[in-house]
Amino acid sequence: MDDINVDNVTETGASSISASSKKSRFTSNVWDFFERVQVNDRGNMVPKNKCGLCKTLLRGGASAGTSHLRRHLQIHEKGQKRLGPDISGNISTFAYDKKVARRELVDYVIRAELPFTFVEKHDFKGMIRRGFCPQYVGISAPTCKRDVMKKFVKSKNELLSLFEKFEGKICLTSDVWSSRQKMGYMSLTAHFIDKNWSLNKRIICFKMIEYPHTGESLANHIFEELLSWRIHNKIFSISLDNATNNDVVACVLPTYLMLEAVPKRLFHVRCCAHILNLIVQDGLRILGPSIDKIINVVRSMNSSNKRHELWVRCCNDLQKPKKNIDNDVPHRWNSTYELLEVALSYKGPLNMYALKVNESRSCNLDVPSEQDWSIAQLVNGFLSIFASSTKIFSCVYYPTSCRVISCLIDIHFAFEAYSDFNVFKDALGAMKDKFDKYWGTFPKAFCFTTIMDPRFKLFAVGEWLKCMGIDQLDVDIKLLELRTELQALYETYKKNIVSADVAPRQSENFTSSTSSAPGSIALPIVGNSSMQSLKRAKVSSSYTSSATSNDLQMYYDLPTTEVDDDNQFSVLAWWKSNESLYPIVSLMARDLLTIPASTVASESCFSAGGRVVSEKRACLSPNTIEALICLKDWGLAKERMQEAQREMQLAEERRLIKEARPDWMGNSEDEGGNESDNDSGNVSGEQLPISVESHELSTNLEPQFSRSIEK
Repeated sequence: MDDINVDNVTETGASSISASSKKSRFTSNVWDFFERVQVNDRGNMVPKNKCGLCKTLLRGGASAGTSHLRRHLQIHEKGQKRLGPDISGNISTFAYDKKVARRELVDYVIRAELPFTFVEKHDFKGMIRRGFCPQYVGISAPTCKRDVMKKFVKSKNELLSLFEKFEGKICLTSDVWSSRQKMGYMSLTAHFIDKNWSLNKRIICFKMIEYPHTGESLANHIFEELLSWRIHNKIFSISLDNATNNDVVACVLPTYLMLEAVPKRLFHVRCCAHILNLIVQDGLRILGPSIDKIINVVRSMNSSNKRHELWVRCCNDLQKPKKNIDNDVPHRWNSTYELLEVALSYKGPLNMYALKVNESRSCNLDVPSEQDWSIAQLVNGFLSIFASSTKIFSCVYYPTSCRVISCLIDIHFAFEAYSDFNVFKDALGAMKDKFDKYWGTFPKAFCFTTIMDPRFKLFAVGEWLKCMGIDQLDVDIKLLELRTELQALYETYKKNIVSADVAPRQSENFTSSTSSAPGSIALPIVGNSSMQSLKRAKVSSSYTSSATSNDLQMYYDLPTTEVDDDNQFSVLAWWKSNESLYPIVSLMARDLLTIPASTVASESCFSAGGRVVSEKRACLSPNTIEALICLKDWGLAKERMQEAQREMQLAEERRLIKEARPDWMGNSEDEGGNESDNDSGNVSGEQLPISVESHELSTNLEPQFSRSIEK
């Protein structure tokens, strides 16, 4: 009889196969499920094969072959239905399904950014069989890759069908990446608001493109992609950074798309986060020396084991919990902001550390004075305004363009508030020059999106123009110009709609909704100087109603919507509740509010690096790279997890930065004894690679950096 029960034998240990053994004996895939062992059977050592699924011992040895092992595996493959808890916790039957397991494994490889060879790893297969499913049958790396490409084709066809049925407009963001092999890649992302008034984004292209990357060449590549997706007649705008070739793209592409006059003037949108980064970098180059003493103390503290131990003693002496303060990273301005945020709360230990270092005469540190700390506090508060605005510009699931002008007003007020301090004089001059270059006049697209926010409308645009120092006459001219162009856009939309289906309702039926839709995203908190100025102006204003000729005029005439908390207001929820009152204006609002203010992710906006495709990813074929990147994004989009995934990637990057510290630094602990979460710099002071590679295949869409080179 072939089978020997494990309980009736004594296992002396697995036999080790020497390197000189012929590997050809064990090429069958059945050996993925069996282990060759020697067992004591009545005093004799007998070779056996132990099943990894049920631990049964079968006949072994050179002459035993593998046929009986295959028959044994077929018993397992048939499987048994087992009782187990389902997702809700109820007891249900479970039957292993190879197709489902294979599909879920491929999805996991895509989402976790794993190499295809992961599915072949012996440890992984063993863990699944022993811990979860004895019947599990693995797949090979080539099979996994084929499944990925099949899934890409299927998912792309589904998205093509969605775009074909979509009746609104689509806004684009685009950028050019490069690999370490000097190959160029173009990314193209589509943004749209669906019929349920939910803002969506999908990456539709990540193509390798040949040099030179001229504006005309990029425009041709983009137009070819739009044709292949059959959305060339649905494009409303494109957001780009300030590279010179992108200006050419913005000139050429509207001609290809045959846009009408007003939409053509709204087509090109400059990335606000990129411009803001340029402004802050200009300021920090001048403000840097004012906070150098504090930064140098932190760098000294992180320079050696001995000095770090001295820092820990200083914290203990002043009864402060041990805290690692990471060095600032030159190309990431938020690292300076976060360094100051922590340093200000550790003022005492840092001063004590500097004094003790000077006493030991190991080096000569300038001890920060009270004036230095006051300046640091001012710089930190100043940078917080830009950090808040940057995060608003970069969110995924709520409209960002309608908040741009309010953020610009907050920055303008910050310039005025800090102009009284001499230390900011030169820095503010440089920053204002860059600010006025791009935003001295409010971009028309952002004026329109602000008007489409029921909290603001034309009233807010006028008041904020006056806040910028523009006199009343020029404000009136600007508002008249905006009304004229918005009316022209309204007529364009009206032409495409059957009038019988869109007759506006009477204004007395108007109902206002200020509540957020279920699952709506709350706006991040930002400096509210713009909101306060608006509320003050509303107190002294009065609204007059004119004869309502259309729903655009009715929208103008009714007062702005009052809300208790601007950060909880959902503009999309408001339009969803009121689209029947404004049938044509709601279509305009849907398309205008789709315009993204930024082309990059939140953390990317703080950096001055370049976009680089990782070396390992670049080793894959261009088609495979595109499939992996798009599939991950599409999968996250279905679960509305694109923004959450970005935060997870940021947390992972910070964890890896923490691990890059020297061993002697250990982990920081806060007052509760937990590991500190305020880690975003580089302890060595060297520039870190922006995208930290932790996988053999990385498909991170949103790189952790943005450009700072203005051409």
